[in-house]
Amino acid sequence: MIASYRHEADQKPKDANREFLLGRVYETVGQYDAARRALERARDLGDPAERIDRTLGGVYVVLRDKQAQPMLERYLVKNPDDAEAHLNLGKALATAGDEEGALREYQRATTLEPTLDEAQRLGGVLLGRKGNEGDGYYHLALASRERGDLGQALLQFERATHLLDLGSSRYEESVRAIAELRPLVTELQRERAEAEREKERRRRPQ
Repeated sequence: MIASYRHEADQKPKDANREFLLGRVYETVGQYDAARRALERARDLGDPAERIDRTLGGVYVVLRDKQAQPMLERYLVKNPDDAEAHLNLGKALATAGDEEGALREYQRATTLEPTLDEAQRLGGVLLGRKGNEGDGYYHLALASRERGDLGQALLQFERATHLLDLGSSRYEESVRAIAELRPLVTELQRERAEAEREKERRRRPQ
């Protein structure tokens, strides 16, 4: 796939869109240094600023480049409802040591897109670090549930209920989540135990 997009870009070296698409491919496969080079070429060739700011800004976040923060802030001025961009800006602020700013961005991201598990997880970690352990476990539980780790989510919701104020909306939501998750986790554990017993039976000499 990379070779095809690289060939397309080489065929028309002045084509900003081809360089942008090449950069996106590199980003998708995790080759971030190569993605940065291609996206910077696209920017220099005149690719639309908003598209570049969002994508190159995200690559800069991974590379811990200080250019990420101003680039994403500029993008979000015109696109304030982009949850992924808020998540990336939060990461950039965290890298710069601004945990308060990072937490605000993670919270904005999860308000816009509650299923964004990475924003839930990172926000939960920061809340716990600030001493707000109840809310921290609550957000970690949401992240675990979204990732499909139901056993971990159950444990984290249970911890949250011991720390959240009784009767608060998050306490009540955690209680409901526990009631929904407990039978599911019990059944998953039963199935795993049965699978292990079956494997053990097959290993025994006949």
